[in-house]
Amino acid sequence: MTALLAAFILSVVHIVSRGALRESPPFTGTVIFALVPILLVGPWLGSRLRMEAISWEGSLWFFLSGLVHPGLAITFLLLGTRRVGVSRTSAISSTSPFVSVILGIAFLGERPGWTVWVGGLLIVGGVVAISVEKPEGRVELRKYLFPLLAGIAFGLAPVLRKLGLIHVPDLAYGVVVAAFGGLIGLAFMAPIFPRGQRISLNPKGVILFGIAACIALVGRFLILDSLLRGNLSRIAFLINTTPLFALILSWLLLRKSERITLRLVGATCVVVLGIWTITLGA
Repeated sequence: MTALLAAFILSVVHIVSRGALRESPPFTGTVIFALVPILLVGPWLGSRLRMEAISWEGSLWFFLSGLVHPGLAITFLLLGTRRVGVSRTSAISSTSPFVSVILGIAFLGERPGWTVWVGGLLIVGGVVAISVEKPEGRVELRKYLFPLLAGIAFGLAPVLRKLGLIHVPDLAYGVVVAAFGGLIGLAFMAPIFPRGQRISLNPKGVILFGIAACIALVGRFLILDSLLRGNLSRIAFLINTTPLFALILSWLLLRKSERITLRLVGATCVVVLGIWTITLGA
C-alpha cells in the first residue's frame, strides 16, 4: 500500500536526519525540508501550471496544511522535547491519527468501520510502546501541553491536505504550496528559539539534511497520492507506522547502538497486527 511505502520512506528520512542532527540544530533541518520542494518541484510546476486551473479554496487548504505542519507541529515537537524529553513527546504526539479520524468524520463525512478503530488502536498502542523509554523522574502535567499540541497539529495536517486535494487533485501543486506555507510558518516561529538553535550552515549538516529532504519529498508525494485515492481514516494510522520501520532500519544499520528487547518485539507484533486489521477491512 502507498501509505505504508510512505511510512517506510519517512523512516529512512529519520535515519539520515540522525546524522544531520549531530551537525546542525533541528530547526535548520525543518527549514531545508520546506525549501527543497520549492526549489526542486517549484520551477517545473510553474512551467506547466495554468492559472485558470487553480482553485483558490484548494490553495488555501494546502497553504494552511503547511502552516500547521511543519510550521506549528515541528515547533511544538521541539518545545515538547525540550520540556519533557524525546520519549514522552514522541509517545504523546503518536496519538495524532485519532485527531485525523475525528476531524475526518466531522468535516469529510467519513465513517470508519470497526477494523479501522481496532487496527488503529493496535498501531498507536504499539508505536507508543516503541517510543517510550524508561521514565526519568516526575514531570509536571502542564509541561505536556506542547507534546499534546504537536499531536493535534500532526493530526490536523492530513485533513487539510485532503480538503486541498478535493479542490485541486494535483500532487505537485499540493506539495509546493504546502511547502510555502511551512516556510512562512517557520519564519514566524523562529523567534521562539535562541539564535544558536535556529539556522546553522554547517556544510555536513546541510548536505545530510538536503539528502533527507530529497527522500522526504518522495514520501510527501506518496502521502498525497494515498490521501487522494483512499480514506483518510486508514491512511492516518498506516502512515503512523514510521517509528516501527525506523526501529527496524536502526537495528539493521546501527546494531551497536540499537538494542532489541522483548518489549520492542512485542510492540512490533502489535503494530503488524494493527496493519493487518486495517487492511482486512479495505
